[in-house]
Amino acid sequence: MVVISILMRTTELSSEHSQEEMVSKGKADLYINPPVEHFGILEFDSAEKIIEIGYHFAQKKIEEWKVVFLELNGITTTNR
Repeated sequence: MVVISILMRTTELSSEHSQEEMVSKGKADLYINPPVEHFGILEFDSAEKIIEIGYHFAQKKIEEWKVVFLELNGITTTNR
């Protein structure tokens, strides 16, 4: 069981590194990291709750991103 935990953590760290690299190189316009770190990688029975958290977190971040995008591009909400 320890070997499986080590392999899973290695995979997780590799994924985190790839995400950080993508963001730092500007390959993503918006990077969303919902607060689900308290769930284990094998908590399949928590999938619905994780999806719900991610959905609501993403909706909030997308709205924030839209405001910044519009401001940076000189677009006002009345110009739409």
